[in-house]
Amino acid sequence: MTQYLFDHVRGYGVLYAPERDLRPIALAPPELATAESGSGEATSLEAADPFAPGAEQETPSEVWAVRPPESARDSADWRLRVVPNRYPIVTSAESVESAGAGCETESTPSDTVWGRHEVVIECRNGTGDLADFSDDELGLVVEAWRGRLATFAQDSSLRWASLFRNAGLLAGASLPHPHSQLIGLSFVPPAVQSTRRAAGVYRAEHGRCHLCDEIEAAGERLVDTNGLWSAWCPVVSRVAGEIRIAPNRHEAFFHHIDDGDVAAFAAFLGRQLRRVRQLFSRDGTGGRAGHPSDLAYNITLNEAPFPRDSDAVDRGAIDHWSLEILPRTGGIAGFELGSQLWVNPLLPEVAAQRLRVVG
Repeated sequence: MTQYLFDHVRGYGVLYAPERDLRPIALAPPELATAESGSGEATSLEAADPFAPGAEQETPSEVWAVRPPESARDSADWRLRVVPNRYPIVTSAESVESAGAGCETESTPSDTVWGRHEVVIECRNGTGDLADFSDDELGLVVEAWRGRLATFAQDSSLRWASLFRNAGLLAGASLPHPHSQLIGLSFVPPAVQSTRRAAGVYRAEHGRCHLCDEIEAAGERLVDTNGLWSAWCPVVSRVAGEIRIAPNRHEAFFHHIDDGDVAAFAAFLGRQLRRVRQLFSRDGTGGRAGHPSDLAYNITLNEAPFPRDSDAVDRGAIDHWSLEILPRTGGIAGFELGSQLWVNPLLPEVAAQRLRVVG
């Protein structure tokens, strides 16, 4: 079970999820590529690909899949699968109840939290990246994201969900097979609550949504727009080449993208990912033609908590979803950890100009 503790002085929370320590790791720094066994023989940390076709028994049974109509569930002839994470950060409320009450540290009481943790296995290939996908293939991924978030929103035990993708070692990936993840939580993280309060204050002072104003003010930081969505480098960019994507129309939830717009959004997202690859991958291959990719990035979705009867805030007025692509060209080091400040060597105007050129 997962325990949640919050440091009220420093303003951050921690989820303690012991099951995560058991997950296989097939991406590791060179110095950790092998480990010494008791007999003195080198033992590789790399595991067989649990997401490969034919290895369906290595994952929990699928909850969503793209496969031929006559194909059996969990058989090998799929194009995309969504499965519960075998090593989840959070587990279902039923699992928590069966395990009993949560434990406490010596000095700080903890809350037992629950939720859902799923993996989107984005393609059959064990290598590559979303930037290599065709628009049709990327459309299947976007549809899976949209569909699973809609399912999470209908689960009354969940209050908020995170969609994220870790690509490459620097971004925190542990397996090379292209995949993204969704986590639904039984509570709204304090950082999300704080952001919504600030958005509400902005709305009260300016009469408009802060993100709507951010899109209009992008100017030379604008990377791309197609009438439905815009992509730009934020004024406060945490990393070099950070791209924020948001709908030009005020909308609180990603899963409310219209059915007819899924393909257009997939094509738009793919264009931005290829820009990032061209600018930040040393050889520009992004893992194509059998070459390993040195490109690392995170994708994160920012959207509102799910509407519940107890909510008093006018979600339609302040909440506007955005998807962020954060290239990871360097690690988080001591200064960042100590100061909680990001150090970015590239001004957003310069980053946007370079991204437009390579696009």
